[in-house]
Amino acid sequence: MTMCWKEPLLGAYVALVFTLDVGAAGGGGGPASEDVWLDPSHQEIAIIPVETDTLTFSSAYFEPLYTNKGLAVFGSDLLRLLIRGEDYWRFKSFWVKLGYYCLGTYITSAFRTAYHEVGHGLRSRAYGYDYQLMFANDTDPMRKDENFFKFFVRDLLTLRRGACRSNALASSPSQNKRVAIVAAGGMNNNAYFAEAMSDDLYRRQDVHFFEGVNYICGQLYAAAYAAGAGVLEDDPIHVEANWRILGVPAAREDMQRASCISFLLSATTYRTLFAIWNELVHTGRQTGPFSIYGFRVPDIFSYTTSKGMSYKLVSEYKVRDGVHILFGCEHVGHGLPATEVNVGLEYDLGESWRNLSCKGVLTFGQGLNVEAACTLPILERLLATLGGALYSRDSLLGERHAPDLRKKYSGTIYLSFSLKY
Repeated sequence: MTMCWKEPLLGAYVALVFTLDVGAAGGGGGPASEDVWLDPSHQEIAIIPVETDTLTFSSAYFEPLYTNKGLAVFGSDLLRLLIRGEDYWRFKSFWVKLGYYCLGTYITSAFRTAYHEVGHGLRSRAYGYDYQLMFANDTDPMRKDENFFKFFVRDLLTLRRGACRSNALASSPSQNKRVAIVAAGGMNNNAYFAEAMSDDLYRRQDVHFFEGVNYICGQLYAAAYAAGAGVLEDDPIHVEANWRILGVPAAREDMQRASCISFLLSATTYRTLFAIWNELVHTGRQTGPFSIYGFRVPDIFSYTTSKGMSYKLVSEYKVRDGVHILFGCEHVGHGLPATEVNVGLEYDLGESWRNLSCKGVLTFGQGLNVEAACTLPILERLLATLGGALYSRDSLLGERHAPDLRKKYSGTIYLSFSLKY
């Protein structure tokens, strides 16, 4: 069975709206090692050093080992590389800067399309089905074609609508839960990328235009898609049909509602909107995360599950530099009641342990999930990370990330190397 999903041009709309509101932007040329943050009166008030970024090479980038979380790292690195490009060149001309922003928005839109489609594919693979990353209206017979990076490059070079084809979407009376999970995989990947980005932005001191646009697109993707869906092949309609068969009291309107509520109730939303306005209007960067007495002001993200639409709250508490207590919960607010709680710890062991840092998260409520990773500097500019996770297929988290949904528990393991620049 062939199913196609379209990528709404939300990123282009956001880029156009924010960019056309900008007057002529200034800036010097050549390399830059620090940013100037300006207040609305255009008076310089702070010099913010540019933090070290990384380029990551991970085992999760190999086709048989793809994971949603692993490929999200590639997207984050891509965004930071585009940001560094602007920081380096410091465009003087408004029109040159506008062109660079349009180019960057186009590149990141291609990533979002590829990441959305591979979300369907990885949920198909979790049920034992091959998938094909393709473009809408392709008439070739179904064949296995699962290379994310090839699809991303092809999407950059064409203007065609992306799609994913898999027999996992063939409905049958006993497989409606499977179909709902696979059909929701793309929208959930967009939401997860926004969640991962919010975690990254909270730890850093600045928010760039590219990051802001992609965060907004991820948060509002389900709302835009559900509002624009018109045929059965569109994900929201397909999910809604299977919810109805499963007896889930939720509909497409709940996708729109949950997506908008999550966007409006997230601290990162307002930090991002202010940062974009401040950068484009005053050519500065916003500094500082939203926190109160060490507590991160929460973010909320909406996910499409087999039980309905859920809200996931994300927060943490900074004990001291290098020590963070992570916590949050996910609750199905529109559909069949289900709740999960997550707690975790991120700990930097310091120089006595060669600056080894460890992170572990436990999620429970609908099934037990364990995620852990350790990062160790092995050279001055090279980091090595070993991580893994164990997911329950019965959990909300496991529906989105478990590598094998045919088994009650399944896990992943990865090794990555990150080059600082």
